[in-house]
Amino acid sequence: MAARQAFAKASENFPPIATWRFIDRQSAVAPTRMATEKIGEADGQQQIALDEWPRSPDGTEWDGRSLLSLLNNRQSPFRDSLDVTSLLSEVESALGSGIVDIPIVTYGANHFGFHVTLRDDRPIVARVSRGDMSRAIGLVSKEVEEQIRHDHFELDVYDTLAPLGAPFKCGPLYHRDPKTSAASGILNPNQGRRLFLFEKLEGDAFHYGHWRALDAQKKVDINLLTYGLPLLIPLQSALIVWERSLGGTNIYRVPVEPTRDFCISFLKAKIQSMICAGCPSIDGEKCYPLVSPSLDAARKSLLELVPLVLPKASRHLQEDVLYRFVLDHGDFGMHNMTFAADGKGQPHITSIFDWEGGSIVPAILSEPKMVTTVDLVIDSAGEPSIQRWGDGDTLDKMAEYRSWTVEYYKVSFAAGSDRMETHQYQALFSAAPEYKRIIKAGLDARRIWFSLKEYDGRNPDEYFGKLGAWAAQRVAELERGHGSPWPARLLCGLR
Repeated sequence: MAARQAFAKASENFPPIATWRFIDRQSAVAPTRMATEKIGEADGQQQIALDEWPRSPDGTEWDGRSLLSLLNNRQSPFRDSLDVTSLLSEVESALGSGIVDIPIVTYGANHFGFHVTLRDDRPIVARVSRGDMSRAIGLVSKEVEEQIRHDHFELDVYDTLAPLGAPFKCGPLYHRDPKTSAASGILNPNQGRRLFLFEKLEGDAFHYGHWRALDAQKKVDINLLTYGLPLLIPLQSALIVWERSLGGTNIYRVPVEPTRDFCISFLKAKIQSMICAGCPSIDGEKCYPLVSPSLDAARKSLLELVPLVLPKASRHLQEDVLYRFVLDHGDFGMHNMTFAADGKGQPHITSIFDWEGGSIVPAILSEPKMVTTVDLVIDSAGEPSIQRWGDGDTLDKMAEYRSWTVEYYKVSFAAGSDRMETHQYQALFSAAPEYKRIIKAGLDARRIWFSLKEYDGRNPDEYFGKLGAWAAQRVAELERGHGSPWPARLLCGLR
């Protein structure tokens, strides 16, 4: 497809940059959850009703095990919702080998994962949609085509990353699109669900339970494994740049190119899509019509601020560096990697997966983050920090979390200070030294972008009112010549 060709061409012409964006939604309790899987992350995308995780005959949550025995006894936990026998037959037919074992079945936000062993000893993960498009109500052909196009985004990513080798060469062995109808009017079982078949590579995903079991040094070793990966691949597809990040169609007919002008339009479109002003909805599902003066004032202040906080090219930061299109994973963390130990017991990454939640954004709007039992982040001031710790907040625990951040970003504490001084970001930014300056130059623009993306739909007047008040204050400061968003020492390449 055209998108794959654009991906391949872009990856040949540009070197990689190191950063990803992700959101962790893992659980450490049985049954094992796969990494969170969405039917795309694009805003406003069609939602399909999803099947619940099965329950055992006694009413308890099924543990995902002993599926073959249950099938032999005609006791499929999925009952009539998913034809497991037909699914297994399709796996055998597609891969040319019989199934001899099903150690466990897992589930994520939008998919079931059947972990099977073939007669030729290959371990396979069959990932099948929890939603059946053939049973969806009100879908029209255009919506189906749009859904499938978003599904293909993941295939395009795997194809693009494959030339990089391990741990990125882990695409599916087989894929089938879902169907909503057949020429005969009758679909074969499960045909309304999309199916991916992956070969399970060596190693295990580090869910919270795995992570907690590691000693302190192993945790540091694994954190440091991730920093140098080529995690941002420049891409040049006009369709997916707009749709994956904003949803809908580029109604403004803005040329999609890695420029400041496009990024201004891109960010303004996101504002308009979240706080509508009588314009056609780009993001209909989350578009809030103006019902109060505070929302209108917030929208106007944010729109006014955008061109003031997106930097122009300089001698040390060219426009095609600041605004190059890059691939964000969408859910980057230990739970979306598999790790194995080498002969000396040292961990190494064997695969990085679950790309369907990814998007493509200008580099200045991307976010470096790493999820373990705590999010290792860069804060609103451009400094290393932590968020969402999951194993307590005692002094010892907080010190441990901060030590991981120090190791991940390779920074040090100033004497007598509780702030981390950015003497060097040699770990994360060793593959892309200019990326540190990109982040620093775009702090205000990034605050707008992530505030809009992270809005949860509650209390729009209060949420956008506060954001708009901050924007109005920043406009006033910048127009007075105070609080420049682009410190000269950063744009000149000074640390």
